[in-house]
Amino acid sequence: MRHRVRGKKLNRSASQRRALEKGLIRSFFEYGKIETTLAKAKFIRPKAEKLVTLARKDGLSSYRALLSYLQSDKLVKKLKTEIAPLFMGVPGGYTKITHLGPRQSDRTEMATIEWSKTAPKAKEEIKKDSKDKKVVKEKKAKVAKVTKKEVKE
Repeated sequence: MRHRVRGKKLNRSASQRRALEKGLIRSFFEYGKIETTLAKAKFIRPKAEKLVTLARKDGLSSYRALLSYLQSDKLVKKLKTEIAPLFMGVPGGYTKITHLGPRQSDRTEMATIEWSKTAPKAKEEIKKDSKDKKVVKEKKAKVAKVTKKEVKE
């Protein structure tokens, strides 16, 4: 039984898994979209999203934590200046995995992992919702007043 056993092993030793994860995440941050197997895409998704959440924070400690993981100042700057600002108002779900079907040679399920396209829209929608909530509350208050008047009459 696999009780409390977390994560996939991907048929590799621990050091090979860490190297694979770091390499895939670096490529993902550099290119914005990568095509890989479905298992590997699902494997890197949580770590990539945690790194984006860390990049959203200001401060030296978050910068150093990103630098220690990515080991590339260029990637850390790209993550903090280009990618993280897109998701400032979004609580999570920064990536999207799209199934591509089986690979021709060995029938392994392939997928692409990319940034979700809804990020800038989601940020605008949050702003609109906060404005709309005020409008909705005002409308509800007007409706409540009208119904109270109708009830009294």
